[in-house]
Amino acid sequence: MVVRYMTELVCEFVIMLVMMKVGKSLGKRRYRV
Repeated sequence: MVVRYMTELVCEFVIMLVMMKVGKSLGKRRYRV
């Protein structure tokens, strides 16, 4: 379904933004849990 595809796309975009923000806030540290 188109809605499902769009939802996955948005989710990936949001995750990318969050990871970028976390990476910037951490600075030298790597994004690893």
